[in-house]
Amino acid sequence: MDLKTLPESDRRPIQGRTTIPALDAEEPVRLEMLTGRVISWEELKGSRPTQFLFRGEEHGASISIFVVDFSPGQGPPLHRHPYEEVFVVQEGLARFTAGQESLDAEVGQVVVVPAGTPHRFVNAGEGRLRVTSVHPRPQVEQEWLET
Repeated sequence: MDLKTLPESDRRPIQGRTTIPALDAEEPVRLEMLTGRVISWEELKGSRPTQFLFRGEEHGASISIFVVDFSPGQGPPLHRHPYEEVFVVQEGLARFTAGQESLDAEVGQVVVVPAGTPHRFVNAGEGRLRVTSVHPRPQVEQEWLET
């Protein structure tokens, strides 16, 4: 079964966004973004340990995203941001330190660190740690507290 694109005549913009009408068809429909774009991870290549870095300001977005990979025992130094940071653990086991607290997070868990809180994490497992961190700003604002 081939995917098909919804015909132009069936697309309805609402406040600058594209919506689709209810579909009664049994065939899947490929949705086409008219006001956005798809960005290849190749365009977002970082340098180790940052695998991918999406800087919102470069793409007209209000958030920035890092995807990082760390070997066992590795992680970023202590730092803080003037906004909360949200981490999604995609692979491995991370040991987070946020303020005076220490907690472990594994695949499928999300950690939210409040604004202004000194934090770091380390790969506490035996394999690779992959974490996505979300910064709710188009520019990453970061103060390093240790080197």
